[in-house]
Amino acid sequence: MSSLIEAPAEVEFGIRASEGDRAAAYAFLLNYSKQPATVQVKQAARDILTGSPVDGVVELPAYGVTILELL
Repeated sequence: MSSLIEAPAEVEFGIRASEGDRAAAYAFLLNYSKQPATVQVKQAARDILTGSPVDGVVELPAYGVTILELL
């Protein structure tokens, strides 16, 4: 999928980034499965929805969505 994220096929992964002085990058993870999914995050990140740092693993619930700020 990417060198930043390792996820099962049921999880869609997209990155949006801005440029300039306040450049930022965000990863969008969408689980299309009725089963929970485990995603490996290979870069420092913060969960935008909870504010919590991500320590390498994100658990997505069935049909769940997570947005990560890549640090």
